[in-house]
Amino acid sequence: MKYLIISGSNRKESGSRKVSNYVQSVLENSEVFDLHEKDIPLWTENMWNDESNQSQSWRKHAEKLRETDGFIFVVPEWGGMISAPMANFLQHLSFKEMAHKPVLLVGVSSGRGGTYPIAQMRAFSFKNNSLIYIPDHVIVRDVNNVLSDIKVNENNKSDMFIRERLIRSIDILRHYTNHLSLLRQDMSLSVDDYPFGM
Repeated sequence: MKYLIISGSNRKESGSRKVSNYVQSVLENSEVFDLHEKDIPLWTENMWNDESNQSQSWRKHAEKLRETDGFIFVVPEWGGMISAPMANFLQHLSFKEMAHKPVLLVGVSSGRGGTYPIAQMRAFSFKNNSLIYIPDHVIVRDVNNVLSDIKVNENNKSDMFIRERLIRSIDILRHYTNHLSLLRQDMSLSVDDYPFGM
């Protein structure tokens, strides 16, 4: 199984990237897809035109998503909401890349927040792509003081706690990934009749 970790910040050396790097270190066959490093233009209606530069530039990313079996979305909280780069990324996703594939949500906050992006993602970001958020999620609070090294800081209870939660939730994601892979083989993914969610 292949996994893609979406680091949802466009800041260099962001807290989201730090969390993503840790997840990659404990999840085999995974790769970080950092929105800071990717050239994803602002979504416009040109995406509906297969010949447009915007649509063509997205294709290389779409192909990687199609080849991926499971996802971790690492979502920073900006002003109580998901980041603008993450919202733009979600606009680009379609049924063809994401349908019936499991996603583990990981919220990130430099303070004690991180809850609102999880709620926003669960409520509004699956309509036209049919991705599946697993029941588990993780919120990495006080991100500047945890996951600062690959090795656990045994003197930092918060660091130990968040690592254990991430490892547990990643293990649950693995099970969903295996089972949903079988489900996708057993069902038709045609969207000719109903290409968009209701």
